[in-house]
Amino acid sequence: MAEIFPNNLPKEYWHGPGKSAEKKVYDKLKSMSNEWKIVHGCNFYERREIFSTFLEISPGEADFIATHPKYGLIIVEV
Repeated sequence: MAEIFPNNLPKEYWHGPGKSAEKKVYDKLKSMSNEWKIVHGCNFYERREIFSTFLEISPGEADFIATHPKYGLIIVEV
């Protein structure tokens, strides 16, 4: 079983819009081999150049980031 963080989300979390599909992916990823390490709901900031003198910083969120020592990194958006 893959190591997933967080690994014990409350049942209420999965009742929001679009969460049933995320729950299916969460359960499938969790059932992968223990070499996989998975983070659910990872926030990040993206830096984009709008003009040569202006940068925009915008927030984002990846539904799942999965890493494996042999296969590398996978980012999943549900």
